[in-house]
Amino acid sequence: MSVLFCDTNCELWFDKAKEMGLNVIKMPYTLDGKEYFYDLGEKTDFRHFYDRMRAKSMPTTAALNEYNYIEYFEPFFKEGQDIIYMTFSHQLSATFEFMDKAIQQLKQKYPERKITIFDTKAISIGAGFQVYYGAKKWNETQDLKELIGYLEHLREHTAVYFAVNDLFHLKR
Repeated sequence: MSVLFCDTNCELWFDKAKEMGLNVIKMPYTLDGKEYFYDLGEKTDFRHFYDRMRAKSMPTTAALNEYNYIEYFEPFFKEGQDIIYMTFSHQLSATFEFMDKAIQQLKQKYPERKITIFDTKAISIGAGFQVYYGAKKWNETQDLKELIGYLEHLREHTAVYFAVNDLFHLKR
């Protein structure tokens, strides 16, 4: 049996992630010197976050470390479950180098377990679109080969466009 994972960079709402049976990896960010772990809006104070951004505070992201990934994955491996993790774009973060190291450690301890990583090559709504429909497909079929083929098709047909009020945050 396999369980589905995503990370909070997919921007699905927390109740939708629960409804879809997704295990969520909370990605860290720092705002005004304080570290937070995004929870898909479950307890996030969005008013504070966006007020600080309008005041020109600069939120920054950080990578999880190997230990963080082991904490997320190992309980499922211990239970004899495999993992399917639909990630945000690997080109956008060094966090996946730490994830790979964690997986190598876990593979030594649980050689019979499998982890399938699918890189959405997107972030935010582009990743969320793929995660949402990927979870729907998985919940319908439970077929890994079919899921990966479906996700590859979605990825090839996903594009995200955005507009901004000013260039302050794009400048960096």
